[in-house]
Amino acid sequence: MQKNCTRFLLLFLVMGCTVSVKGQLISISGTLKDSLTQAPLVYCSVKATNLRKGAITDSLGHFELMVSPDIDSMRFSMMGYQTITRAITKKTSQEINLSLTPETNTLTEVVVYPKGYDPAVHLFKKILEHKEQNNPAHFNNYQSEVYDKLQFEAGNFSEKAIGSRLLKPFSFVFTHTDPGASPAKPRVPLFITESLADYYYSKKLGKEKTIYKARQVTGIRNETVIQYLDDLKQQINLYDNYLMLMKVSFISPLADNGLSYYKYHIEERKTIGNRKYFRLSFRPLHSSSNTFFGECWVIDRTYALQSISVQMNAGANINWVKDIALSQDFMPLGADSAMAITKTMLSINFITLSKKSLGFTGTRSSYYRNIRINDAVTDSVLLQLAIADQPVITQPGTHFWEQHRFAPLTSREQWAYTMIDSIRKVPAYTTYRNMLTALGTGYYPAGKIDIGNLYKTFTANIIEGPRLNLGFRTNANFSKWYQFRGYAGLGMKYNTFKYALSHLFILNRKNWETVRLSYEDDFTPLSDHLNELNENSIFGALMRRVPRGHIQLVNTEQAKIQYQHFYQNGFSVQLSLDKRVLSPAFNTYYTYGKFTPNIVHLAYPHQGKTYKVSEASVGIRYAYKEKIYAGPFTRLSLGSKYPIVEFKYTHGFQVEGGMLQSDFGYNQYRLSVSQQVNIPSLGKINYTLEGGITDGTLPILLLDVAKGNDTYYYNRYAFNNMNRYEFVSDHYASLLLEHHWGGFPFNRLPLLKKANWRTVTSFRALSGSMTDANKTANKFCDNALTYHFIVPDKIPYMETGVGIENIFRVVRVDAIWRLTYRDRPGIVNFGLKASLQFNF
Repeated sequence: MQKNCTRFLLLFLVMGCTVSVKGQLISISGTLKDSLTQAPLVYCSVKATNLRKGAITDSLGHFELMVSPDIDSMRFSMMGYQTITRAITKKTSQEINLSLTPETNTLTEVVVYPKGYDPAVHLFKKILEHKEQNNPAHFNNYQSEVYDKLQFEAGNFSEKAIGSRLLKPFSFVFTHTDPGASPAKPRVPLFITESLADYYYSKKLGKEKTIYKARQVTGIRNETVIQYLDDLKQQINLYDNYLMLMKVSFISPLADNGLSYYKYHIEERKTIGNRKYFRLSFRPLHSSSNTFFGECWVIDRTYALQSISVQMNAGANINWVKDIALSQDFMPLGADSAMAITKTMLSINFITLSKKSLGFTGTRSSYYRNIRINDAVTDSVLLQLAIADQPVITQPGTHFWEQHRFAPLTSREQWAYTMIDSIRKVPAYTTYRNMLTALGTGYYPAGKIDIGNLYKTFTANIIEGPRLNLGFRTNANFSKWYQFRGYAGLGMKYNTFKYALSHLFILNRKNWETVRLSYEDDFTPLSDHLNELNENSIFGALMRRVPRGHIQLVNTEQAKIQYQHFYQNGFSVQLSLDKRVLSPAFNTYYTYGKFTPNIVHLAYPHQGKTYKVSEASVGIRYAYKEKIYAGPFTRLSLGSKYPIVEFKYTHGFQVEGGMLQSDFGYNQYRLSVSQQVNIPSLGKINYTLEGGITDGTLPILLLDVAKGNDTYYYNRYAFNNMNRYEFVSDHYASLLLEHHWGGFPFNRLPLLKKANWRTVTSFRALSGSMTDANKTANKFCDNALTYHFIVPDKIPYMETGVGIENIFRVVRVDAIWRLTYRDRPGIVNFGLKASLQFNF
């Protein structure tokens, strides 16, 4: 207690000294908007009464001014708007948010237009006519220096939350509020980043690259949060017809078909020098469309944008987001009047349970200078891939940024740095940070290791019954270049012990070149992706729809070495060697050569026969312009708008005796193409095309087993009305297709519009064949067997579905119809599937 009081006293003294150094100035900040359109007012004059000192609002309508504490009023004025003078409280920093009313009696000229003529529509069409030449993307190449700031903060705290025991250790944050915030609405900074980089783009080469020179991160580094803030870092061009924000498509006010979605109006004309400017406002025609309110300043004759600011339509169909505000400033380059972006500001307000509950705000400010266009040097730089290996200065400190940042920190940002530093010194900070990490990742940090996965502490399956698991992994405090991880599990039914160990070596972090050694002895997981349901979990057991006797599990004892290398051009290579011993816990009837049928006793299903396999494989993956999140020991794909192609070749060795004893020799080839295709106004389509060939006479465990779903939980990677191990082949082709339609048709139905439900349709198909040798070896023709698989060689297996997603923002329900092979025993021709998903 005494230690905390001492820290609080020191913090109070430091902050008091800081105020004294600033000469007792107070901060007046806020946002100005148009009272009719609620669009931010850009270049609005803000002055303290009877003083020359003033400020101008930025592209988000925000202003900030440091004034004498004796000032008692502020004046807000802008051409075309009524001037407002507002009294302020002396000697107190405060926030003033106002809406200015357009003047109705200041027009000095009357323009008479023909009947049916709309000058705003005419101006908009002129913008479209000149769109190609004014669009910054039309440059043959482009380079600039970029300074980025990204801030993430929490807000909308209730009085009850502020006074709670949970936040009591951080009460000083709420008493020393952000200079730009109201004391009634305190905000807590979580982290702030700064970066300095050179950006290169070439239309001819189809390449772009950001070469970071310096980066600094201050605050709580939460991997889950950083992934979802990726959209704050993207290059945004409002000249595009559609904008992807938080993976949701928005129609740009400058879209070619903008007249179908927006109402335009000329709010103001002004002349500066010999050049005329128009202030063009726009608002959505449909209250529930993914569009914006806002305005832009348009330059006469060239019809280029000088600035634009937009704010998300409140009725847009997007989850977890209360508001999006975006602005851009442009300047001409050279005599050809080409316009380049000089500043971009993007702010996203996130909500949790409701608009009144705890919220978060992510703000990104990007500034560009030393802009060069159509310069041959840019192409030559992009051809030199070695430039990507230049060292990056990390955490360079205050002195570096004071010399190199070309946009000063605002008082809010300075306050954020001070508060984050104070928060990190509170003893409770480490505990809370670890708890948030455990919630997000399943692992609780404990010094140099993390304990977990907490979400898999208790699992269950038909063989082991209830099972207790405990695992660990080393973290960056142990080493940044290699990681140990493992787990152990004890099944209660037969006291079976299962475990896994692995060791990851990072050879090159820039290109993610790694080597992994691993060994495991466990039942093969029935999930291949992180967002799939683990059917061996307790929740998976509760969602199971097939009888216990129809569950097919395989115990795998495997030793593996794997090499992985990602290249700058989108290619990646994976090489692996592994030795496996497979023990199916269900009946199989492979009788080729020395093998006899594996008949499993129901009382001891874990004591069956084994198949020994030694394999070598090479995989090649190509993902053009894929977005990647790279953590300390992980590399996660955030997707690409282009097709992702994967090819894998596996060779099985037949070895007699010894450590590498293997029962089978074979070759296996697999090729897949997957993509998310965004269709403006019609949602998005996710598809996966896959084909494979397995050359060899093998048990069904090593053939191509179609992925079925034995639960009531919807699986986007599986055939949902197909049982596991129901369809097997050695030559196959499959299609998985989903169309997410967005809010249609619910956004057209008055009673359901506010529910924000979304429609999804799906279709899946599988066609395959099997050689006579494999049919004979696996007794395909013996219909008297208790387990009998199907080869989809006569007609394809097909299923289709329709569903509603975004129920309560996280629930999805699908109705699935099986279209073929409907007369089989133990199958479901129609079923309802539910799932949980987190989407914006």
